[in-house]
Amino acid sequence: MSQTKPYYKLLWLGIFILLLPVIVSAQQTAPPTPSGVSYTATSSYISIYWNDVAGEDSYKIEREIQGSMSWTVVANPGANSTYHNDSSNIISGTIYNYKLYA
Repeated sequence: MSQTKPYYKLLWLGIFILLLPVIVSAQQTAPPTPSGVSYTATSSYISIYWNDVAGEDSYKIEREIQGSMSWTVVANPGANSTYHNDSSNIISGTIYNYKLYA
């Protein structure tokens, strides 16, 4: 049975980020969606925060430069994690999209 697996899309606009919920279809049973997703951003890093999800083994965070269609895993926080600081090759003024999976 196919089940939806939601994630969040963060758009960094240099000064602020837009947070957009996105739903994709998956062929596996997924843990609940992380809730309470928020962020902070500076010109050199983006911090993503979320509420812990019961039953997860880990999280996966992917990032792309908007329009590149090339997603890269930037972190695999372990179970019970509630944030990640992304400072890897952040370029001020560039729009980044993020996906957060439990």
